Amino acid sequence: MPYYPSSTCPLATLPSKVGCVIVGGGIHGLGIAHDLVSRGMKDVWVFEQNTLGSGTSSWSTKLIHGGLRYLENISEWRLVRSSLAEREMLRVLAPDLVKPLPLLYPVRHGGNRKAYQIQIGLWMYDKLARHRGFPSHSSVDTSELSQCLPGFRVDEISKCFQFWDGITDDLGLCLRVASSAHELGASLCEGVKVESIESVGTGYRLALRFAQQVVSVESSAVVLATGPWAHELLKEQVPKMEAFNNKGVHLVLEDLGLTKGIFLETVDPNDGRIFFALPWHGHTLVGTTEKVYSKHPDDQRPEMEEIDYLIRNFAYYTSFSKEDIRGMIRYVYSGLRWLVKENRSVISKTSREDAVTVHSSGVAKLWTLYGGKLTGYRTLSKQVGDQVAAHLRHQGGSQTHLASYWVGEDKLIKQAASLEDRFLPWYGKM
Repeated sequence: MPYYPSSTCPLATLPSKVGCVIVGGGIHGLGIAHDLVSRGMKDVWVFEQNTLGSGTSSWSTKLIHGGLRYLENISEWRLVRSSLAEREMLRVLAPDLVKPLPLLYPVRHGGNRKAYQIQIGLWMYDKLARHRGFPSHSSVDTSELSQCLPGFRVDEISKCFQFWDGITDDLGLCLRVASSAHELGASLCEGVKVESIESVGTGYRLALRFAQQVVSVESSAVVLATGPWAHELLKEQVPKMEAFNNKGVHLVLEDLGLTKGIFLETVDPNDGRIFFALPWHGHTLVGTTEKVYSKHPDDQRPEMEEIDYLIRNFAYYTSFSKEDIRGMIRYVYSGLRWLVKENRSVISKTSREDAVTVHSSGVAKLWTLYGGKLTGYRTLSKQVGDQVAAHLRHQGGSQTHLASYWVGEDKLIKQAASLEDRFLPWYGKM
């Protein structure tokens, strides 16, 4: 099956009718393609308007985790348990990409969370994980913080815990999934924009654009895995769920010598959010923010206010001044999480639980994805894959939990882009 990079896709040679179309080449679109072809389906096409994994899926916090902070919401415990199981699954399936990382959780004097609350949360986290592949949490001396990050202000800390999660290269994981899907028979097309979707009774007709070429493709099974862009294509159908974009900004600093990740609480008591400092690709990654974004998804980029927010909170815990940290920034990036709208006053408490709507038109069906996490992409992909396979009357079951359905580094269809090509270089202003 073909893989068409963004510079070579010949639309004129595409078939006029295909079995299943997936719009969006991020982790969820690629995950669904991988799921479907692992069942033995061959006529599966992915159309990505840019390059595979180039959107939100490469702008995450890089963690493969259960979501420790989600335990503060009882309704999220099921999501945490499922994510912890997937954390272990991905560690086994892609051990070169998903690696255990120790994280320190310092308890700040006067912070919003007390030591006993954090310890109960960590105990629950261990229990939900069932001790699969990752060590349990432990209490550690606060001196661990200054060993982990020289200049850490341990005088602000009353107690410290250590727990474990996974860290990855999110774009690398996307491309591993894409390559595995391609090896099993999926067709992947970069640089192809889906301009419209309309019901034609026998299926959905999609108008595809590549450069100056425009052609139509029809399918009876369409999956919209485009995140913030999905509702633009649902002009004829009324979306069944209200969603909003939650914007997250990250800073990529020079290597500060971090040997472990650090789980930090923001300083403002009326905020109380959690952010991270992580060792990643020879740099120190600091993030993330949370802010409702209402403009067009194509226009989002880090703003000075968001960058200053991260600098201010990170500087509080270190001997570095805000100007010191500003001078250490090498890149910045931001991404959008497309979440189902809930009646919550605080964005961080909005559920990361995924949701799927199904639109029917005659014999055709169209699935739209909402929410979701990088860690749980495979679970969501199987859920949608089950429905698509049933609709197309395909009997095979998902096999993405088996290592034999994954390719190794030697069979990648493309390498992950450099940091310079992924992120925005920092010149001291935006």
